[in-house]
Amino acid sequence: MKNNYHTIFISDVHLGMRFIDSSKLLKFLRNSNSSRIFIVGDFVDGWALSSIWYWPDVNSKIIKELYDKSTHGTEITIIAGNHDEFLRNYVGISFGNIKIVDKYIYKAMNEKSYLIIHGDLFDSVIQYAKWLVFLSDHLYNFIFMVNFILSKIPKNHFSLSQWCKNSVKSVLNFITHFENILCKEAELNNCNGVICGHIHKADIKKINEIEYMNCGDWTESHNCLVEDLEGNFKIINFK
Repeated sequence: MKNNYHTIFISDVHLGMRFIDSSKLLKFLRNSNSSRIFIVGDFVDGWALSSIWYWPDVNSKIIKELYDKSTHGTEITIIAGNHDEFLRNYVGISFGNIKIVDKYIYKAMNEKSYLIIHGDLFDSVIQYAKWLVFLSDHLYNFIFMVNFILSKIPKNHFSLSQWCKNSVKSVLNFITHFENILCKEAELNNCNGVICGHIHKADIKKINEIEYMNCGDWTESHNCLVEDLEGNFKIINFK
């Protein structure tokens, strides 16, 4: 039996990146029904693909699954991120029930408005030091390779990337700044909250009366944000 939701919000899939298990997203999509799907940035990893072409069959199956859903009535909105910034050349274009945008104001079942953005445009490092971003991206890929090797060790649950994310003070400070600035942007857009991605850290919380919701990622955590049929928002952790 499939799980039914009103809307699904997915971010940071990074199709084309090596050492990730995209099959879990395919299973989630095949076992879920919804009226709408928002892909909140970094769906395809153009940076990784421009370096080394890596496109396993499961990636094509994910795209086909989304296309099939769109032909059966599911509205799919793709928001461009920094790793798939090439999509910004196609903002405003629609393909049937699939459309590409830079941001979106979403009216939820609870009658509240939410600004949906990837979040990279509010990342000062990306905006002013792209060379540093590309350097850190190579480091991030190396960390995922280490995680991949560790995952092959029986009963090993240690994640190097999760440890770095949760332990390094500068990273924690960056996340706090990121969350605050996106909430301010939501307020400037007269929205009750913001739905974003980019930092690979799923969360639902209030910051100065603004609802902050991050969709998480499908590179390691395999989680997303959903609005259920009663209008409640929650994080789904798919294992």
